[in-house]
Amino acid sequence: MKKHSLIFFVTTVFALIAIVSCKKINEATDLGGDLIPAVDNVTTFEKFLDVETDNRLFNDTTRYTTSDYGALGTMNDGVFGTTRADLYFNLSSSAYGTYPYIINPSQSNDPSVFQIDSVVMQLAYKGNYGDSTSEQTIQVYELPTKISGFTDSTYKNFVGDDLPTIGSSLGATSFIPSKLKDSIRVINKTDTFRVANVVRFRLDGAEALARKFASYDTTAGSNEGFRRDSAFKQLFGGLAVKSTSASGKGGLSYFNLNDTSTKFIIYFKAIKSTGTESGYFNYFHTSQAGNANIIHRNRGGDFAAALASAATNDP
Repeated sequence: MKKHSLIFFVTTVFALIAIVSCKKINEATDLGGDLIPAVDNVTTFEKFLDVETDNRLFNDTTRYTTSDYGALGTMNDGVFGTTRADLYFNLSSSAYGTYPYIINPSQSNDPSVFQIDSVVMQLAYKGNYGDSTSEQTIQVYELPTKISGFTDSTYKNFVGDDLPTIGSSLGATSFIPSKLKDSIRVINKTDTFRVANVVRFRLDGAEALARKFASYDTTAGSNEGFRRDSAFKQLFGGLAVKSTSASGKGGLSYFNLNDTSTKFIIYFKAIKSTGTESGYFNYFHTSQAGNANIIHRNRGGDFAAALASAATNDP
């Protein structure tokens, strides 16, 4: 009898302990009652920092070398206004010491001896910022020689004025950046190939410029453009590729002037007593001796309003 009473007593004690323990664990607010001390040394708080904004303009430039990508295009932004980017660069002959046009330089202005088939501008495309489906329109102009400040790897200009050009437009084209990855067919004499990621177009107004190049000689003198690079640059200032408009919101397309896919190509025919010979000659921007990427910002929208505001804290 005593044995059964002891067993009953022990069983009852363990049951009470189990009930009390489960109650402590399952209490939602106390999480085990005295398992967490009343003071746990953890304090939670929040702090707000006031921020004040003042919009101002700073005149500055960035060094632009031939290995950098240059921006070209027009972008319309409802918050910041309109941005327009233009490219300026000079060219070099791809073979100095050699006259490439088969004829005698003195015959360059004689159409019965020397004919210009076409002049082509090709730019190596590298990317786009903005709406890549917007159509961009650009025009090409000739630059005068000896532009002040247009030297080496940078054009230092804090005002951001356009560089001067001479004559009328040499040619224009429109392109959609998202479609530049599609290849296009190119025929050079009897050679046919395809190129992609380029803007390639004819310069129908560049025949006079092509004939001027053909008049250069390899011998020393006032017209020694094919003798050395410095002489070529004394006779020809370079090209300006300017953005004129964009559809929709537009954007900025980026081009590598130092890429060999960027070139100025003259296709010609030399008419000789032995027959007609066709050919072409390339000009590249291969040396750091004149390039600029001038970006104009016509500030508008909320940004222009913030600039004009006399308030000490802009939105």
